Amino acid sequence: MTSLKALPDSFGNLSELQSLEIDEVREISELPESFGRLARLRDLELRGMTSLKALPDSFGNLSELQSLEIDKVREISELPESFGRLARLRILKLRGMTSLKALPASFGNLSELQSLVLQERTWQGWRAVRWEDDKEKGKFDALLLALGLGRGFCIQGRRDGAGGSVTQTLPL
Repeated sequence: MTSLKALPDSFGNLSELQSLEIDEVREISELPESFGRLARLRDLELRGMTSLKALPDSFGNLSELQSLEIDKVREISELPESFGRLARLRILKLRGMTSLKALPASFGNLSELQSLVLQERTWQGWRAVRWEDDKEKGKFDALLLALGLGRGFCIQGRRDGAGGSVTQTLPL
């Protein structure tokens, strides 16, 4: 299946799909806008999609999504602002997203988030967590407090090659 170059727009017609894993499909550079029509999708894993450049704006329409893992999708530099509309998202794992520059301001709207995993240099090079106004910053601060992360948060990962760990604190 590694020769798959694109998902058809009709992919969004799989309205009863509840779980999706796309693994090591390296040729896909974009997901169709119809992806946001997967109305019942609860679990999504995107791994090793090394050519994927962005998530579609319709991504925030995945209103039933509860668990999202994005791993080794290195070309994505930002998550869509619609990301904050994932109202039921409880588990978020971002690993090996080395081009990711920041979290969207809407990230603070993820009020159901219970587990946040940032690993493998995902946070390196981040400008910061960005928000547009004090209201959005307040939502983000409230989310961090609910997750027990306080006024700054620490992210742990492994050092390249050394096997030890490194901790980085991102001030808010």
